[in-house]
Amino acid sequence: MSADPPDTKTCPHCAMVVPKAARICPHCRKRLGTHPLTMGCAVLFGLVVVIAVIGNLSSPTSKPSNVTPPTAEDEKTFKAKEAAAAAANKEADAKEAAFLKTPAGRICAKHAGWDRSTCEAIAKRQTIVGMTAEQVRLAWGKPDHVNSTITGNHRSEQWVYGSNQYVYFEDGIMTSLQQSK
Repeated sequence: MSADPPDTKTCPHCAMVVPKAARICPHCRKRLGTHPLTMGCAVLFGLVVVIAVIGNLSSPTSKPSNVTPPTAEDEKTFKAKEAAAAAANKEADAKEAAFLKTPAGRICAKHAGWDRSTCEAIAKRQTIVGMTAEQVRLAWGKPDHVNSTITGNHRSEQWVYGSNQYVYFEDGIMTSLQQSK
């Protein structure tokens, strides 16, 4: 099984690859988010951690007998690694600062929860399946016409741009794009 590209994730319901920004799977139409078992596992893990911490607090502390003090060479290696990490952090900070000066960076700065690829697409005036209605509106502007269908708790929309571009939404998430020539 291959890893998903960084701007995608796997739907836990149908196992299809979907955009990371998608809140509803365009394939099975189910809400994406935490799997029901995830919450139970998290609670169980939390209880185990709490029990372990309480157990460690109540047991007497003892020094391990096989610990050797660090050598001068260990200190040099540690300092070299620390300096390399600081340099890498500085370089990453510089790249992030440069990105924030771009149109895509300014969009991401205003919308902290949005991923970088979505902000870059909006800056290029492009749409991606999985975008929210707000993101499509930022990329392409207000549609010329909106056709809506509401059934129960479900809302489908078709946004019309000009005479040949149609964007389809399910519950506020873009599911497809149609362009006629």
